[in-house]
Amino acid sequence: GTQNNPRADEFEIILDKTDGQRLGCDVDHEDGVTLQVDAITGGLIEAWNLKNPDQAVKVSDRIVEVNGKRGDVLQLVDECKKPKVLRLFIQPGAERK
Repeated sequence: GTQNNPRADEFEIILDKTDGQRLGCDVDHEDGVTLQVDAITGGLIEAWNLKNPDQAVKVSDRIVEVNGKRGDVLQLVDECKKPKVLRLFIQPGAERK
């Protein structure tokens, strides 16, 4: 079953930054572990949301993993800046709008 799956409540999104596009979100990393989405400002995330409404990223969601990096917010930020395909795991926020 999924009881011991740490990603049970998370969903995955794929963003292609190989052409250097911006992700298009403002994030807060005060907890030092995850990136909380403060605002969606266009870019790849907005394009993803339009194509994948069932897996849309919302304000208050947390980016918990990027390309296998997890648990260190600086690694997540660093990975998000690279011009490559990003696999992000998103944990839905408690107060999703």
